[in-house]
Amino acid sequence: MLKTRNVFRRIAKDRVLSPESMLYGSGITTQGLMTMDNALLASLSGLPSFLLYMGIAIGLFLAFMKIYAMVTPHDEHALIRANNAAASISYGGAMIGFVLPIASAIQNSVSVVDVLVWGVVAGIMQILCFLVFRVFHRDIVTRIEQGQIAAAMHLAAASLSVGLLNAASMTY
Repeated sequence: MLKTRNVFRRIAKDRVLSPESMLYGSGITTQGLMTMDNALLASLSGLPSFLLYMGIAIGLFLAFMKIYAMVTPHDEHALIRANNAAASISYGGAMIGFVLPIASAIQNSVSVVDVLVWGVVAGIMQILCFLVFRVFHRDIVTRIEQGQIAAAMHLAAASLSVGLLNAASMTY
C-alpha cells in the first residue's frame, strides 16, 4: 500500500493529471463518464415526467378538494373567508391527509394510470374518514361552524392519521 501511494505521489509531482487519465491509469474505463453538459441534459431529461406527475397530482388535489367541500354540509370556503380557524384546521387536515398518499402513489407508481387509481382511492378514504368521524361525533359540523378549535383539530388528526396509513399501505 505504501509503495503504491509513493508511485502516485511521483506521478502527481511530474504532471497534472485529469480525472480521466487517472482512471485510465488505474484500469477503469472512462467511456460513459458524463461531462457537466451531459449531466445537466440528463437531469433535465426528467422534466417532462416531473411536469406530468405534478400536473396529475395538482389535478387530483383540486378535484378532491371540490368533492370534499361538496360532501361536507358546511361551506369551508365561506367559513375560512369569515376567519373561522376551526374550518381552516379541519379542511387543512383533509388536504394533507389526501396529498400524503398521492406523494406515496407517485413515488411507488408504475404508470400514470397507477397514480390516478390510487389518487381516487386516497380521495375515497378521506371522504370515508369524514363520514365515519361524523357518525361518532354528530355535532362536528356545528362545532366547526362555531369555531371550536378542539373539535376541528380532532377531525384534522383523524384525517392525517388516515392519510398516513393510506400512504404507508401504498408501498407495495
